[in-house]
Parts: sequence; C-alpha cells; structure tokens
Amino acid sequence: LLCTCLVFKLVVCLPPTSTMKEMKGLTTFIADIRACKSHDAEIKRINKELANIREKFGAKSSKLDGYSKKKYVSKLIFIFLLGHDIEFGHLEAINLLSSTKFSEKQIGYMFCSVLLFDGSELFPMVVEAVLNDMRSTKELNVCLALNCIANMGGKILSESVQNKVEKLLCTKQAPDFVRKKASLAFLRLFRHKPFEVDGDTASKIVEALSHSDLGVVMSVTSLILGMAQIYPNAFKGCVPIAVNRIHKIMMSNSTGGQGEVDYMYYSIPAPWLCVKLLRLLQVYDEPSDAAHKGRLKEALEAILTRAQPAATAITTKPKAQYTNANQAVFFEAVAVIAHYDSDEKMQHRATRQLGTFFGDNKPNVRFLALEGLSIMAQTQYSRNEVKQLLPGIITALHETKDTSVQRRAVDVLYGVCDETNVESIVKDLLRFLKGSEYAVREEVVLKIAILAEKYAADYKWYVNMILTLIQMAGDHVADEVWHRVIHVIVNKEDVQSHAAKMCYQAVLDPSCHENMVKVCAYVLGEFGNLIANDPSSTPEKQLEILQKHYPMVSVGTRGMILTTYAKYCQIFPELKENVQQVLRAENIFKSAHAEIQQRANEYFNLTTVANPGVMPTVLEEMPPFEEGESSLLSKLDKDKDVTDKIKRGGKGPSQLAQVGGDAGDAGAAQKASTPAPPPNAPLRNDTFLLAFKTTDSGKLYESAVLQIGVKLEYSKQHARATLYYGNRSQIPFSEVTSKVYMKSETGAAKFTIQELPPTLNPGAQVPQIITMECLDVFTENPLLDLSLKYESRKILLRLTIPISANKFTAPLAAPLTVEQFGQKWGQLGGAPREVVEIVSVPQGFTRESLVESLKHFKLPEIPNMDPRPENIVCAGILHTTSAQIGVLVRVEPDQGSKKVKFTFRCSNGSASSTLASGIKTFLQ
Repeated sequence: LLCTCLVFKLVVCLPPTSTMKEMKGLTTFIADIRACKSHDAEIKRINKELANIREKFGAKSSKLDGYSKKKYVSKLIFIFLLGHDIEFGHLEAINLLSSTKFSEKQIGYMFCSVLLFDGSELFPMVVEAVLNDMRSTKELNVCLALNCIANMGGKILSESVQNKVEKLLCTKQAPDFVRKKASLAFLRLFRHKPFEVDGDTASKIVEALSHSDLGVVMSVTSLILGMAQIYPNAFKGCVPIAVNRIHKIMMSNSTGGQGEVDYMYYSIPAPWLCVKLLRLLQVYDEPSDAAHKGRLKEALEAILTRAQPAATAITTKPKAQYTNANQAVFFEAVAVIAHYDSDEKMQHRATRQLGTFFGDNKPNVRFLALEGLSIMAQTQYSRNEVKQLLPGIITALHETKDTSVQRRAVDVLYGVCDETNVESIVKDLLRFLKGSEYAVREEVVLKIAILAEKYAADYKWYVNMILTLIQMAGDHVADEVWHRVIHVIVNKEDVQSHAAKMCYQAVLDPSCHENMVKVCAYVLGEFGNLIANDPSSTPEKQLEILQKHYPMVSVGTRGMILTTYAKYCQIFPELKENVQQVLRAENIFKSAHAEIQQRANEYFNLTTVANPGVMPTVLEEMPPFEEGESSLLSKLDKDKDVTDKIKRGGKGPSQLAQVGGDAGDAGAAQKASTPAPPPNAPLRNDTFLLAFKTTDSGKLYESAVLQIGVKLEYSKQHARATLYYGNRSQIPFSEVTSKVYMKSETGAAKFTIQELPPTLNPGAQVPQIITMECLDVFTENPLLDLSLKYESRKILLRLTIPISANKFTAPLAAPLTVEQFGQKWGQLGGAPREVVEIVSVPQGFTRESLVESLKHFKLPEIPNMDPRPENIVCAGILHTTSAQIGVLVRVEPDQGSKKVKFTFRCSNGSASSTLASGIKTFLQ
C-alpha cells in the first residue's frame, strides 16, 4: 500500500509534463517488480537496477540531464520504500533541488524528506536549498520548501528557517496556499522544540482565524491548538473568534443558506474545521462574555439537533460519509459540553443522545459513545443520567467482542460506580472477567479492586471480592492488588478473623493460584491463631496445607511460606518441633537457592535461641500500616485510558502526565503506601540518591517504562557523567529533550551536554555524556530536566545528579609531616575559614566505619597524625577553576555520646561551611 501511494505521489501528483507515460523507465521498473514471482527474483531485479543507477551516477554523472536524474532518483525512492537500503544517490538528489523545473525540484525534495535526517553530513546543503527557495518569487518553490520543513523538522532546520516561516505565516499579502503550508511548517518546528512567540506574532496568528479561506483557517487552527496547550495565555484571544466562526458555520447550515460556508462535505458544512475549532475551545474555560456564550450554545444545540435521528417514517439510510462527518462533529461537541460542565439541560440531552448509539453496528461509533459517557459520568449534572443507561452499557460490555469497546464500557462503569450500586457493578465486572480477552483483564482486575475498596460498606465483603478476584484471574492480578488487601486486613481488626478463615478455605484448593498462596501465607502467619480453635483449621492443618503448596510455587513465595513457618513457632508453641523438622529438611535447609537456604538457617537458629525474649521480639505481629493514598490508584494513573482525562476535572488537556514511580518489589505489601505526586509536578529521583553515598555508578531513576543509569568520573575540577536511558516499554518515547543546570548557583559550574536523539525506541539504550567544570564552591546538586512524550502524553522528570562539592576533593600530592600539618592547621584557624560541626551518628559506629565513610566522602585519613589515637585527621585539595582550596579536617569521635565533632579548616571560608554541612548530610 505504501509503495502504491508513493507511485501515485510520484506520478499522478506531478504536472502534466512529468506523467507516468513520460517516465517510461520508472514505469517499466515498477512493472518488472510487480511481475516478480518470488522474493529472490525481486532482489535480483533490484540489484540489477541499483548497479545500473550506480554506474550512471558514477563517471557519467556530469553527462546526465535533469530528466534522467529525476527518473533514477525516483527509482531509488521506490526501492527504499520497498525496504532496501540506499547508500548512494544522495548528492544527485540534492542537486535536483537547484533545478529550475518544478517536477525535478519536487523529486529532489521528496528524496530528502524520505532518506535524509537532521545530523546528516549533507543536511546543510538541504538547508541552503530550502533557504534559497523560500526567497524565491515563485510560490510553488516556496511551497516545496515549506513542505520539506514540515516533513523533516529538526534542530538545524529550525534554527535556520524559523524566523522566515514566521514571517510568511504572518504576512497577509502571501498567497493562501503559502500561508497554509507555513502554518503546518511552523507547527512542526514548534513540536520539535517548543518555543514562545511574542505577543504581536501570537495576535497575527489568532487574527488568521478570521481568514476567508477555510484551508488557511484549518491550518492555523491546528497550529494554535498545538501551541495553546503549552502557552495558553498567549492565544486566549482565539476563543471569541473560534466561537463566532463555528456559530456562523452551524447557523448558515441550519437556516438552509450557504452563508460564509464555501465547503460542504455531504451536506455537512466544513466538518473537519468544526472538529478542530471545538477541540481548541476545550483548551480554555467557558467564555465569560454573555454574547459569545449565547452564540456557542446555539451552535452546540444545532450540532445536537443535526445528530439526533430523524423521527420520520423515511427509511432511506444516509450515506456513510454523511454519518461519519456528522458523528465526528457531534462527539467533539459532547466533549465541549462536558468540559464546560455548566448547562444541565444540554448535558442531559447530550447524554441521552450518546445512549442511542449502543445499537449501532459499528464498533467505532459504540467506542466513541462510551468514551463520551465516561466523560459525562464525571460531570456535575450528568452522573444520574448516565446511571439510567447502565443496562445498555452492561449489554454492550458483554455482547461486543471488540476489546477497545469493552475497555470504554468498563470506564463508564468505573466512573458511575458509588455506594448505591457498587455490588451490582462489581458483580457484572466479575461476570465479564470470566470470558474476557487477556488484553483487558489486568485493567478490569485493577478497577474492580479499587471500586470494591473505595465503596465497600463492609470490609468483609471487600475481602471476599478480592479473594474471588485472585481465584478467578490470578495471572492478571498485579502485585499491588494483593499487597493492598493485606494492607487493609492488617489495618482493620474486625475483618482479620474472617480474612484468615476465607484464606484458609481458599488454600484448601490444591489448584489455587500462587498469588492466593502469597496472601494466605501472609494472613495465616499473622492471624492464623484467630481460627486455630476451629477443628477444621487447627494449627497442624494450617501447617500441613502450606507444606502441600510449598513445592509448587516460586522461590519468592517459598520465602513467604518459610516466614509463616517461623511465625507459627511464636503463635503456636506446640508446632515448634514440627516447624524445626520442616526447616531442617534436605530440600530446604540445603536448598540450591541462596535466599531459601539463608532463611531456613536463620529461622531454625532463631527457634533454638535460649533467650526466651528474642523470638517474640523478632517475630512480633506486624504493626498497622500508615494510611495513605492507595497504591492501586497510582498504578491506574500509569495506564492510558479515558480516566486519565476525566480525573483532571475535564478542564482542558494537561501539559504533563504522571507516568512514573518506582517499579515496586515483592516486599511492597509490608510497606506503607505513599501519596502520589501532584498532577503537574515533575517526577523526582530522591529515593535513588542514597545509594550514591558509597558508589559513583548506579540507577539514577527507574519506573515501569523508563530506566536511567549513571556513571560518574572525576578529574580535578572536571566531572563526567555518562547517563544511559533505557526504554522498557513497548512504545517509543518521542520529543526527547534534556537540559542540565544549577537551580540558583548558576555561576558555580559550567556544563556541556550531549544532545539526545528525539526518539527513543522500545528496548533501546541510549548514552548521554554530560561534563561539568567546577568554577567555584557550590552547595546544591546539579539538576537534569528530561522531557519526553509517552503515548501522546508529555512527561517531565527533574532528576538530581549526585555531584556535590566534596567530589572534587583529591588527596595531597605529597604526604604531610606532623610538623607541616600543625603549621598549616594553625595558619587556617579562626572564622570564617574554621567551621565546627557536631554530628550524631547511628548506633554501633566504630572508628573503622567512620574512616570508611570519610573515604567515600573523598577525605582519606592521614594516619599517625593526631596525638590521640581515636581521632582522625584528613587533608586534601578541593579543585575549582577559580582556586585550588586546601582542606584540613580533624575528627573527634565520642563513643559515649554517639556524637562526632568535625573541625574543618580550609583556605576558603565557603568551602569550610559547605563541606561541614555536607558531611552532616552524608552521615545522616
């Protein structure tokens, strides 16, 4: 299909002087390729043609006329789009850009758009050709240059042509088709690297919305829509113009006249322009002016009326083109109504009309209707109206086979669920889960778990639902789900006995899922004593049933079961010998897995300790978890669905989507959940920085989809950070940009940063080198801002790079004698060059551990320097570009008070205070 489209573009779209009939060589070559009976025959024919073209472009290149070059370059493009590499012909294609013939210039630009990229050695020649054509007096040449800009983009092209494109866009005298292409080219440059335009330029762009040519208006609307999402204030003047424009379009149609509409698509006036204008209105709040508000209301009512099925006996089926265009405008109008959330009557009407699409036989229409309902369910006035459509929604959920429609139906049920209908909705979702496709199960499981907890009137019912969920869809139950049910059971004393009983009954099934075994092992280990008096669940039977599952589960689950065995020794003393016998079994005590072997040995030795207070202290009951936002909500926010849109209150597109956080581990169930970051806050890496106290390489950031590693190297006042970006998802990251800076101490360091490629493909790992020159002493760490787009959502990460001032300290070139140290120590005494810091250190510190910590702080000990042997003396040079700063340190530990006194004396007072505060933070 792609090759067919190319042939159409190569031949049909060319002027009459360059038709397929004229390019006979291209016609014959394409016919030969189509006639090939096998792949080998196709390769042979292509290699033959490549050899011929290479020969023509070799010694005979100077003798080729423009027509021949155009023909051979067209063949190269066709071969490339068939999937073959093209290693020559680039220079000849670029030479076509300087041709005076339109058809030759067009083929040259087409080659460059398809085969060249920003950063290529020949790219500056393309830029020069683009600049020449933009200065041309021929509009067609200007359009070809603008097409090239819109197709290629890139940093070099953006820096060279941005001002010229902006000038063409804002020039009223420019031809309409030039302004159209200038709008799209400007949008491409903006998408590559967003930039802010001045107020005068923004007003001229907004003014173009009033242009008489609908093509210009369409292109400018696309441009404003792209820029306003990042700089809304600059383009807020577009709202009244957009309202007036869409009002005129809809009213001219409703009154039967043409009005200002000069484009009708199957009796629908300018449908694609209406869609774009309605999307633009969703970026801003509802107009405050009463006149504009009234016009917009009239236009929206006209759209709803036109989309309403005719109440007549006429059975003539409208054409598909009319239906598609009409519905496209209708669904976008529904999004505007939900976005404003101010007109109760109109919202009810729109909701009822959405319900009429459930019977449509087109999955796309049902999908859009359900998506609209999921948005309406979150508005102020339409929630109850959506509830009345629940029977149709549930029918659509169970009867459709399209997974995308099923997802949207689940979204609607998730949105309208509350205390009054939670049991029926959860029941329907569980029934759907039994026969659902694997692709939707994890999302459905997650939403069932959230609804069951959020709206449960009785937590016993919640526990029952989650255990049923695990039994029914164990493979698709995320770790966060069973972590959360344990969290709830531990915190709710009134359900602990019931949970222990239900878990024991569930684990009696020899085929129960491993996730169920995990939950049961944890719950029985904590609360198995609550059901021990029941003859059917005695301690011996609990131990026996867990032993039956032990050989069938993974190593991680076996570790949890061993912990339960150890806890049984505490809560059931009569099982102590049985547990010891189990732990001493050959397959456990001498297991090939180090984790299992270590646990078995430690637990066994713990049960044999003579001190009776040790085991109860170590194996005491887990305390309640700290209450916080459910981790399930955080996980749900990572998934792309309509709830991401409606959770923001429907007030316009968000500039950032929080898709990050820690990847999690098997022990997360025993940690308190933490609140999610604010909706627009950059993602941070504070939790990863602790590891860099003792190492200069490791993970700088990690989430489910992105991993960033770093390796740090130092040489005097220079630091080099090599970052490795890994895409762990199945979707490429686009629009990747980065910058490094100091937040406030901008004059303390100088950075050079290697530019990242704009796209990071799935599974790829891309390195980036950042060099830093320490100009002066600094107190804050450098920051790295990483911006990327994931699944059409913009993500910003603000990462702290673990480079501190002490990292630029190096040992002295020659060791000091006691006399030399004493002399220098005396010279540097007194404020501000002397700073004393008393630091509290953890229990159990020793002189050796303190020396090791100072070594990691880049201050190695100078032995035998202090008359008191317990004291530590360090010396070094702090390298900066402005000065080489001498550093002397005397460390006086006090084992009795668990405090350490640090005395810093440096030739620079700011260095003394910086290092003193740094060592305090480092040791704490």
